[in-house]
Amino acid sequence: MVQTPGGGHGTSVRPPVAQNVSLRSLVGNQEVVKSGLSKRELEVFREVTKHRNKTVHFFHEAHTSNEASALKQEVARKQLTAWYFLHRLITEQWKDVFAPWVSQIADVDKKLRGLHEFLSVVFENLSSEIDSRKANGFVFKQCPSCGFESQQHEDEQETIYESECLVCRLTERSLQIECPNCGETVFFENEGFSSCGNCGKRFEPEDVADILIDDGAAHIAAKDGDESWSPGNCGDCEGYHTVVRTPNDEYVCASCFGVFESLQWCQWCNEPNTGDMENSYWAGCNFCDGKAGWDKDD
Repeated sequence: MVQTPGGGHGTSVRPPVAQNVSLRSLVGNQEVVKSGLSKRELEVFREVTKHRNKTVHFFHEAHTSNEASALKQEVARKQLTAWYFLHRLITEQWKDVFAPWVSQIADVDKKLRGLHEFLSVVFENLSSEIDSRKANGFVFKQCPSCGFESQQHEDEQETIYESECLVCRLTERSLQIECPNCGETVFFENEGFSSCGNCGKRFEPEDVADILIDDGAAHIAAKDGDESWSPGNCGDCEGYHTVVRTPNDEYVCASCFGVFESLQWCQWCNEPNTGDMENSYWAGCNFCDGKAGWDKDD
């Protein structure tokens, strides 16, 4: 069981397997035993076991008034560290053994990641891995959710990708471009509005659309009467002509960063849109009322 530090009426979270699976039974499981534990994992689990044995069988100093608060926080942090390692084991090395509890395990981990103290433990244990990924070209920024420098970005520009925080697991649609004024990298998160942190130049969706579209391919297609490169309207955010075809044949909204497989033309106003335009002759699209609206005006 993990209790938030600070004493009093903290939040307790009991791992879903605790009622049915003890540490001793895990040790007796051959699939678990043969997988092995690292030195650090063994140290952490043994520390928590010692605190547990003191509480159940003997006497624990945290129950006294002298420095009890600080000691409780230390024990709670050790418990959180133990869960970090245990969660990694039961979702990776031992995932077949714990498959029956996968949803309950995910629920517990999600609740714990709402505690800043646990996120601090996760970041501390991931620091060396983050440094290694940085050396391999990944870029890390401060996560807007948890505040740690743990949001991983791809080492490429002018492509929409999923950035993920390794600590709190926040995912966002992201884009990197080179600022045309100063050459610094500008980051966009979930939308086509941003500004350069170096020179202050502001960017809006139309700027992003100009960057994402392949002007050469669009020009050639237009000369051949191919309308598939025409800017379209976004059914998700109702952006007007914000959806552009990219060189990898995806259709991306430069406003909300939605990604679509194709555009369809409204049968009434002939505007390209995302979404199903099957009944658009009568019902219209986001930018017209179709024949129904025309007849109503009459």
